[in-house]
Amino acid sequence: KKKEGSEPEAKTKDAKEGQRLKESKEKDQDVKQVSPKEKKKLTEQAIAEIRQGVSKIGVQKAGAPFVPPEWSEKYKPILGPYKQFLKDHSDEFVLVTEKSGDFIIRLPDQLDPP
Repeated sequence: KKKEGSEPEAKTKDAKEGQRLKESKEKDQDVKQVSPKEKKKLTEQAIAEIRQGVSKIGVQKAGAPFVPPEWSEKYKPILGPYKQFLKDHSDEFVLVTEKSGDFIIRLPDQLDPP
């Protein structure tokens, strides 16, 4: 017999999913609005910095991806979350996910880690 006041599992799942969508939309709104020209310039700077960092030997050990030191302050407010930025630029970067769920970044022409 069902306890009174308990929610069916499906409704709980829907509520959790709704909360995740709400939080995701709120995160999207956190991205600072700038002119397309400014965003393009910052995007090019970020790509150059990431490419340079990923190319250095031993930077991405033990499943820890290279992250530009100033990502949170300089890039994230305009370009958004780092992993999403990488996914949005799949022509520039390949994410290699490890069994643990961690990932490292490769350049498209990189087969092996530097």
